[in-house]
Amino acid sequence: SARRRFRKEAKALSRVNHTNIATVHDFDTQDDVDFLVMEYIPGVTLSDRLANGALVEQEVLSLGIQMLEGLAAAHDQGILHRDLKPGNVRITPDGQLKILDFGLAKRVGPSGQDEPTETLTEAGAIIGTLAYMAPEQLRGEEVDERTDIYAAGAVLYELATGVRVHAESQRVQQIDAILHGTPKPPGDLRAGLSAEFERIVLKAMARDPEARHTSARKLKVELAELVGSTAELSARERSRPSRRLAIGAFALALLAIVVVAVWVGTTFMGERPSPTIDSGRTKIVVLPFENLGPPEHVYFADGMTEEITGRLAVVGGLGVISRNSAVHYARADKTIRQIGQELGVSYVLEGTVRWAPGDERRGRVKITPQLIRVADDTHVWADSYDQVIDDIFDVQSTIARRVVQQLGIALQEREHAAIEMRPTGNLDAYHAYLRGLHHASQPHFTVASWRLELESFQQAVTLDPDFANAWARLARAHAEAYYYQVDRSDERRDLAREAKNRAVELMPESAEIHIAHGYYYHWVEQDRQRALEEFSLAEQALPNDAGVLHARGMLLQAMGRWTEAQQAMEEALILSPRDARLLVDLAFLYWPTRQYEKAIEFSDRALGLAPGVGSKTWAYLGKAYAHWLWEGDLHRSREALQHVPLDHDFALWTWFWQSMFEKRHHEALNYLNMAPEGWIRNKITARPASLLSGLVFDVIGDVDRSRAAYESARAILEEALKDEPDDPRLHSSLGIAYAALGREEDAVREGERAVGLYPLSQDAFYGIPYVLDIAYIDTLLGRHDAACDHLELLSSVPSWVSPAFLEMDPRWDRLRGRPQFQELLKGSRVRFR
Repeated sequence: SARRRFRKEAKALSRVNHTNIATVHDFDTQDDVDFLVMEYIPGVTLSDRLANGALVEQEVLSLGIQMLEGLAAAHDQGILHRDLKPGNVRITPDGQLKILDFGLAKRVGPSGQDEPTETLTEAGAIIGTLAYMAPEQLRGEEVDERTDIYAAGAVLYELATGVRVHAESQRVQQIDAILHGTPKPPGDLRAGLSAEFERIVLKAMARDPEARHTSARKLKVELAELVGSTAELSARERSRPSRRLAIGAFALALLAIVVVAVWVGTTFMGERPSPTIDSGRTKIVVLPFENLGPPEHVYFADGMTEEITGRLAVVGGLGVISRNSAVHYARADKTIRQIGQELGVSYVLEGTVRWAPGDERRGRVKITPQLIRVADDTHVWADSYDQVIDDIFDVQSTIARRVVQQLGIALQEREHAAIEMRPTGNLDAYHAYLRGLHHASQPHFTVASWRLELESFQQAVTLDPDFANAWARLARAHAEAYYYQVDRSDERRDLAREAKNRAVELMPESAEIHIAHGYYYHWVEQDRQRALEEFSLAEQALPNDAGVLHARGMLLQAMGRWTEAQQAMEEALILSPRDARLLVDLAFLYWPTRQYEKAIEFSDRALGLAPGVGSKTWAYLGKAYAHWLWEGDLHRSREALQHVPLDHDFALWTWFWQSMFEKRHHEALNYLNMAPEGWIRNKITARPASLLSGLVFDVIGDVDRSRAAYESARAILEEALKDEPDDPRLHSSLGIAYAALGREEDAVREGERAVGLYPLSQDAFYGIPYVLDIAYIDTLLGRHDAACDHLELLSSVPSWVSPAFLEMDPRWDRLRGRPQFQELLKGSRVRFR
């Protein structure tokens, strides 16, 4: 009977397809043992997060919304969790929440033994973990959705307070508290929690199920509304000048308006043009097609959505919202009119997909699209296609063609040919390609998703060596690893070039191939002008593609054409207004150009979107950096950094500097002790922890330990450069070590080598740290005039050098008495504030 129950629950769970639920791929038996095959989920559990104490309210809300979205999806399938607790909820490195162990009550601890008796697992008996069990569950009565809502409330309570809701030490007392007691208000345990949050959580944990929220979606909506209200309140508070700055604020504001207006209008490529996207065109969004098959087919439904979106994007008379914005409306509790209003579209295309595979994938696919007019919520057109998989490209083309016809748009010959394109004749290759697109659609680059993406596209070209689009995507994947410092080997560079050349050979005029070509020249060869030419060619073929505009914007930023970059990105935003990644990249365009309020505004807009997006972490980092540079507001930067997972590439680096700016030197050393394998590595830096600890000991005056740390770093870096001789990050770091040890000639050589490998002229953003390091090397060597010259250069162009930055960074302590440095502060403050 236990086996039957296990198998039944496993099959039920396999039908649940949601990003916030761990996917069950298979169920089988081997050697008389039943087992599940589930997706691998990297990251930490909420229990792990709670080991460091309570979370801030905004993060609790963000995680709670994701958790309830997952619960709602399960409840839709008639599945209750019955054992929701922090240990059953996992957070991936990019901030995605995943609920584990739905409906499967047996819990096994690390030792292989069953957990203590508070977890009751017998079939038909009370099931759950005592601290999170609702009263009716504990009494053995019938349970429903509201039982899971109670547990969700208990989890939220613990996340916000750091304390279990019923933390009595004795089991009998704990049971009595659940059945008869009233939880302490969260605000009594932790100051600063909002009254509305307290009300929502206590309602979820009401003893009487009738008094709780009636569904997970209703609880989610209340949390989402609270997110919006607190964000609005934060914005109002941020706009209020503090008392100590009130005197003279009006005059300074007027001066800032004049200075910024002149600067933006005359610096960096002249007067700033307005976005050129024609907002008067008919605009449409293709919502994510719902997968009606098992969870492992979600990539197929995603692929159908992306392919249809891509075919519509070639039509010049149509404005097509990007998939990065459309994906936020998957399973959203919003009406068509609400979606239309938020995205500024006149039409919505939605639908369902069910793929029933047969032998050699020659099964059947059923797609049911619906075109809806937003103004009156009228179904303009709907159809159903139930055909063998061989006809899938015909179905995609037919749907795109019918939509265009219904909108009264005449197709040009080139557009007609693009809509009718058949990318491959090998269906297995096409499935691998769709899986690759699914992995590539993650909000921000992670090594885990990149490996799956690369594997899928490699499989596609192996199965069909003439699959041009798959070769193009494979080239992009190789180039991406090279650019993000995952692998800068000659072999990776050659693989990117070979894949790109093969794509060009097969289909030289394809927009997808031009995009791949552009990324190759941008990310691998650093030939920015050639990359710009390729992106421009792609834009001619795809005039409505936010991805192309986004790519061009990031390239223009690297070229130092900041105003044009902002224009391209804001044009992309018109086509992708709900794209958190795009909003974050805009924030990262604004804070180097010292438009700090706009940087914070775009970061907040990204955070206001559906939680769980990987861009959320970057948005908090962007806010922290803007607060650093604007007024040196270390309180607000620390608040933002509380939301950044410590396993993020930039977390330890950023926390180290936050601690140094606050003069919390022991805290800075603690962060260095957390560095994996003794290194702080990310896109802009590669430092042995010992190099940074040398700075800490230098600042606190411990000369002997400082020199020993620098000596250790020198040895580590010299060894690392044997394997990576062309890594500018290593040369720059070694230059600092040599300078601290008094080896002037070696230090200057290494610093200049880093600048030569990654000059500011080739990358106006990622070239900044090497100029900054040269300034630090000169400072350590006593070449103070040269150091000030480098800082003055960075003060005169977009960078992260600002008066507040220079004032709080201890690296410049040796320069503070010099008139040139003082003038630099005054000049920077007038120009950019």
